[in-house]
Amino acid sequence: MAETDLPEDVILNILSWLPVKSLIRFTSVSKRFRSIILYDPKLARTQFEAACQRKTLSCRLIFHTVTRRLESLDLDTPSYGDISSSRKLSFPFEEPGSDISLLGSCNGLAFVAFGEVDFYIWNPATRFFMELPKPGFSDGLWLRYYGAGYLSATDDYKVFAASYDVYGPTREMKMFSLRAHVWKTIQHPGHDKASDEGTLLNEAIHWLVGNEILAFDFAQEEFRTMRLPDHHEIQDLFGVGYVGVSEGCLCVCGHRRGVYPIYKSVDFWVMREYDVYDSWTKLFNFSYLPGVLYTYFLVMGSRSVAVRGVGGEWSLVKIDHKEEKELLVYTTGGTSFDRYRNMIPYEESLLRINFLC
Repeated sequence: MAETDLPEDVILNILSWLPVKSLIRFTSVSKRFRSIILYDPKLARTQFEAACQRKTLSCRLIFHTVTRRLESLDLDTPSYGDISSSRKLSFPFEEPGSDISLLGSCNGLAFVAFGEVDFYIWNPATRFFMELPKPGFSDGLWLRYYGAGYLSATDDYKVFAASYDVYGPTREMKMFSLRAHVWKTIQHPGHDKASDEGTLLNEAIHWLVGNEILAFDFAQEEFRTMRLPDHHEIQDLFGVGYVGVSEGCLCVCGHRRGVYPIYKSVDFWVMREYDVYDSWTKLFNFSYLPGVLYTYFLVMGSRSVAVRGVGGEWSLVKIDHKEEKELLVYTTGGTSFDRYRNMIPYEESLLRINFLC
């Protein structure tokens, strides 16, 4: 039977079982396949929901370097560390000249900003993109901390961005709602120690600031704080720390000092029940090898990706939480930590905004 003879529902059912990588390859089979795969909202939703239920979503890491080059790493493949696990990426739109900030991701969509003016939603797998209205920050402000998320109850994507005056007290915070298609000002004094992308969990974004977690709730459109575990083992733990999500739970990790200022290990703690202080539990301690420096940890599920420096060379290593050890290394060479200064995880999908709003 020719492909054109197959009923539409049969084609959709077959395609929904395939991973996004294979589906993108099949867009070259025919114009009909290309149209279905890239533009059919039913397939996009069915494929994404099925992959979520089967736990077969392909998790990748996007990062960019000081040379503005974008790369995507497959975090699930056994060949992590090999050049085959990496893809070079490019934006499907003309890039403004400002610095790139990867704001976050959800449902296979990445949120990107150039400076404090140009904001985009982008699907790296399908190359779909949408430019957002300009937030209208005052001149002279710099993007300080930010995040993005999705509210299922209202079928709405939201973006949060805070801009600060580096040399003065001025600060502005705004939130964009895709459904309303406007930016609104968030009235809050903010936090001087928050920076970069927040971690998304339970429709809120989180930053580690000193000895507490700062959270912005997208549904309530307000801030709240959570205490870190008060334990004798974590004195001086969070001088340099990070927040992530481990197996659906909020996770924090921070360096332990050896002989100042050398770090000797990092502790991982998880909050087993969200926003319940007494549920903090130590997950494990990851010890450093002599002569090895770790400067950044991105916690995702049962693993973390860390930026590792050895002899002036920087690389990305994958750490397994269950085995409590470093497994695989990916490096493109280079002597600057800034090669990996901004990175976000994302799960591949066919979703695009006009399916959802």
